[in-house]
Amino acid sequence: MGYLLIFFICIIIFIVFIRRDLTHPLIYFLIPWVLCLLTYVLDIYRINGQINQEALNLVIIGTLSFILGTVLIRKTLVGAFRINNSGSAFPTTYRNWLIKLIIVFSTVFNIMLVVIMINYLRSGISYAYIRDLLYSYNDDGTKFFTSKLMLNVYNIVDVPMTYCVAPVAVIELFHGRLKLQYKVMSWISIGAYIIATGGRLIIMFMLFQFIFAMGYYRKDIPWKTIRRVGMFVLVLGIVAFVTTLFRVKSQSVGSLKINSVYAYFNVNLPILSRWIGTVDTSGVKGNGLAFFGGIFQLLDVILNKFGINLPVYENVANLINIPQQNWVQIYSGNWYNAFDTMFYDLYIDFRIWGVFIGSLILGGLSKWIYVLSTEFKNEKYVFPAMILVEILASSFFRWQFGTFTFTGAFLLSFFMFKNLKSNETNGSEDLR
Repeated sequence: MGYLLIFFICIIIFIVFIRRDLTHPLIYFLIPWVLCLLTYVLDIYRINGQINQEALNLVIIGTLSFILGTVLIRKTLVGAFRINNSGSAFPTTYRNWLIKLIIVFSTVFNIMLVVIMINYLRSGISYAYIRDLLYSYNDDGTKFFTSKLMLNVYNIVDVPMTYCVAPVAVIELFHGRLKLQYKVMSWISIGAYIIATGGRLIIMFMLFQFIFAMGYYRKDIPWKTIRRVGMFVLVLGIVAFVTTLFRVKSQSVGSLKINSVYAYFNVNLPILSRWIGTVDTSGVKGNGLAFFGGIFQLLDVILNKFGINLPVYENVANLINIPQQNWVQIYSGNWYNAFDTMFYDLYIDFRIWGVFIGSLILGGLSKWIYVLSTEFKNEKYVFPAMILVEILASSFFRWQFGTFTFTGAFLLSFFMFKNLKSNETNGSEDLR
């Protein structure tokens, strides 16, 4: 694994420092995996004995297959399928009504989440336990939402919209198009979401999206914008630190003290090792249902409202949810869940072939969007590219297309920019 780590570092150095490209999908896929493999090589807390060779093989096959997928997609191939094959893309603008709707709805709903969270705090429930309620980690049946409808709105509407608001907020720092009140509301929405959920993942996503936006808009960035972005990165870091402090749960006497940042990138291989054996013994094969899990998750929710079940998908979903619902002791007295990597879901579909094919498709899709947005300079594909940044950056954590959260956000992102026809460029609509 040490050689794989060096190989990944060389790829990142080549893209960032030699090609000077901050928008390439390999950067956002490989950086988290470099950190994961670095913790594996260091093995500070001596947990490598919990990692089996099968899990290591999945990581090797999956990461190399993703790289192969990006290599196979070339600019000439993408260009052959473009509708507009002229030298430059049409000018673009926001689909203004949609952007504003997303910002307003997510702001209102996320503030409501904070109000619910504060009420729980006032009743004496700890912040860490409130988060368990929201993600259904608790065992006593208590729920964060008293209404199933509110839970569905949160999962199907609010969270995908919030993950679309994040790139809007980032882009507005570099290439402002919205009125000040909508910019402020976008940050309120994100801040309320972080406070209510204790989530740090969206902070990592936005840090990566800052890097992407700097690479995409670098020719238009004045020094004052760089300073503003720098200050905001500092604020995000402080927020991440504070939420980490409040999320800490009580530990039993004798529990090993663990660096939480190190553990964040260190627990995925033991968890993957723990559960792939369960997949093997289950006899369940997803046959693509795990790969397209986000779509089937929504379909299952809708059909259940009419009393219709999808037993084939639900068997796969139950297997997918095992790492989410069960905690594994990685370090003495320290238990973790969920971090099963994207390869766990792909393994459910077609076992090792699922990991190879699924990673290859994701790599090809990422490169295709990259070519359209960066090499063909079509800003319409910037939002899909930035949502893919979120998906790639969390590949060490889970297969995000297995949830409707990111599937919905990705599909929605294609409608947030629109191309202006050539006869409209001289009189585009007022975006403010």
